[in-house]
Amino acid sequence: METLAPTNFPYLITRACTALPHTSAFHAMPDGFLRIVLRIVQKIDLKSPYTGIFASRATIAEESGKSIDSVHRAVKWLEGNGFIERERRAFFGNRGSTSPITPTRSFLLALNLVDQEGKPIASAQDRTGHPLRTKQVEPPKSQSSTAESTKAGRSAFVKVGNALLPKELAWLCEKGVSAFGVLALMRAAKDAQQRLSDIMLTARKYVEELPAREIFAYIRKLIGSGRDFGYSARKSEEIEKTTKISEFLANKLEAMEGRHYIGRKNNRAFCVEGGVLYEVQPNGTRLVHIISEAFVEAIHDGRIVPKRDTE
Repeated sequence: METLAPTNFPYLITRACTALPHTSAFHAMPDGFLRIVLRIVQKIDLKSPYTGIFASRATIAEESGKSIDSVHRAVKWLEGNGFIERERRAFFGNRGSTSPITPTRSFLLALNLVDQEGKPIASAQDRTGHPLRTKQVEPPKSQSSTAESTKAGRSAFVKVGNALLPKELAWLCEKGVSAFGVLALMRAAKDAQQRLSDIMLTARKYVEELPAREIFAYIRKLIGSGRDFGYSARKSEEIEKTTKISEFLANKLEAMEGRHYIGRKNNRAFCVEGGVLYEVQPNGTRLVHIISEAFVEAIHDGRIVPKRDTE
């Protein structure tokens, strides 16, 4: 069939159509409906996305290269899954009727055409749907904020094709997942109130062993498992942090072997012998202390200093 629809679409519509096959909300959609649904998406008014689409089933069928019966089934599937609403409207004088296809909030949210409050994202776009070009004003830098801005800013992302991905997720593209596939997984994880980074932190060693064709489906299954990967990620980070601190303190304790220290203000005396930190009492008895970050910081700050006279 000859296509009547235009081939150039606004950026947001093109992005939505590209990501749609990889979006978890449409995983249950029959493959035969894809071209039909894409034609419907391409008819959404970005400025007023909740406006009904009045294209006839015959027009959608011709544009998608599908039969009218297939269009009816696809529309029914969309309606049954809460993605569209159909309200039959009678023409003036009762001369026939029409049932426009009205996108729902869940449909537009899954397509990333509205924000979490249901407001059109196109309000931040130009008339063609491309993001408005604005001059970025860099905030004044200070010594205290430079490290944080470097860690949380542009250096935390890498560009893969036309997509900007977090560094910790870019390896998925090397395993065969497309950049838009990673973005779709990120949205699915967000819908499940999870972070894809947390999921990958916990499950990366299992994912890396899978063939490329199975990775997307496996991660999608993890997202829908209901498991709190955020908790697992936090525990992993806590364990890693605790391990690093323990190694740091053990190295410090080894370096302090045989040394004596005294508090600058309170004259509390300490010594390290046999890999153990002791507090030496005025009567000569020793109390075992567990070395801590606070003790090391007190030495660095000069609140506890080396004692030269060990007597």
